[in-house]
Amino acid sequence: MSEIHEDPKLTRARLVRVGAGAAASLTVLNAPLLRSARAAPSAVVVRRSLASLGSGHPIVTGYATAWAAMKALPTTDVHSWAYQAAIHGTELAGSHVAWKTCEHGTHFFWSWHRMYLYYFERIIRKYSGNPNWALPYWDYEQASQRALPVPFRTGGPLVVANRGLGWNSGASSLPGWAVDTSGGMGESNFFSAQSQLESIPHDQVHILVSGWMGDVPTAAQDPLFFVHHANIDRLWNIWLAHGNPYSNPLSDSTWKTQTFTFFNENKKQVTLNACQILRAADQLGYTYEGEPTQRKQFCLILPPIVWKYLFRRIWLFREVIVLPRIPRPKPLPIDLASVREQLVRAIRAKNQTVFLRLEGIRAKSSPNVVWQVFVSPREAPLDPEGPFFVGSVGLFSRGLPAHHDARPGSVDLPLDAALARSLDSDELQMTFVPAGPLVRGKPSPAVPRAQVQIRRTSIVIETRTR
Repeated sequence: MSEIHEDPKLTRARLVRVGAGAAASLTVLNAPLLRSARAAPSAVVVRRSLASLGSGHPIVTGYATAWAAMKALPTTDVHSWAYQAAIHGTELAGSHVAWKTCEHGTHFFWSWHRMYLYYFERIIRKYSGNPNWALPYWDYEQASQRALPVPFRTGGPLVVANRGLGWNSGASSLPGWAVDTSGGMGESNFFSAQSQLESIPHDQVHILVSGWMGDVPTAAQDPLFFVHHANIDRLWNIWLAHGNPYSNPLSDSTWKTQTFTFFNENKKQVTLNACQILRAADQLGYTYEGEPTQRKQFCLILPPIVWKYLFRRIWLFREVIVLPRIPRPKPLPIDLASVREQLVRAIRAKNQTVFLRLEGIRAKSSPNVVWQVFVSPREAPLDPEGPFFVGSVGLFSRGLPAHHDARPGSVDLPLDAALARSLDSDELQMTFVPAGPLVRGKPSPAVPRAQVQIRRTSIVIETRTR
């Protein structure tokens, strides 16, 4: 059953007093959507950046204390680290409540992971001995924070051996292109923004750190997983703070009402839906250090304008693409002569975005690298900091045999900036370059462990309309 109480910010009585104008925008939903999952502590806690926390900080030592205590519990205990990790994914045999229920590549990526972190934080708080403990976050978008946070690589209890080479020594770090959030932050469609940020930085961080983090069934065994996902959750708040048309999908009843199962700090089975987690401070009792004022939205009141997003495919690459396993692969041609005028209009329009859509992405096993994707004129430099870099492709969840019922992966990569610099030519090219983490500040050789196929490649135009 759900752990809920009336939200003091929005009761039915208060709704009556809103007035006829607002009442006209009400959506009739179930009573639980008025409620939140708020629990102790009574005060709002602040999730802090690990950049400001040393190994001896109470947040760090409390996390380590809880990690050790939960690791010592039997696997079948819902508070054990093994059980909590298995909610995301596991290689353990057997079937237990809530195991392997993570959402990737779906409309519920942000909302499911917020729920997961929320109850995980409450459990850690209990075992940490600190009644005000809050989950910290890894802010790797800062150039100075792209190596593992110090408490996770200095020989303490939060260091695990199952990471890629160089990470625990501090030699390896994340390249800037792999954690650049501008693609997602520039997209006003919730689902497109969520998808963009799930790819970069979410997937890229998982894949580049590798080890346990690089695979869905093992990722949450690493305590680093949760500080990574705290940052992904923080990005949702930051994205919303842009304001309209940046908005939660409150007109999507399935997104709002789909419930997911977890366990609280008292080992009670609980459920949540998206309407109970819209406002992290009001409903869940936390904010992030340095974030903008959280935007407040309510499931019973639709935004003044409900935007619609329409997608239209205008170009299709008719061959299956096999992602190369060599450092300098052969470019693939893009003949845009027949659609050039449409693209020119789209990149000039304020309500349209052009994407390179890659669908049917599959591999027989994890390649353990990502591919930088460039769309450029011939002979243009392939610089991930340059205008022709459009994003990256990596397999962390979908597209792998053991993950999410082996459903293929897909990704949309924004093309507007690259096309704006190259539409004086009808002939462009697509290039996929394998890449790994930085080692001592320099790109490392990237040798894919498996072949990856992309079944369909197209160019689509997204149009925002009322």
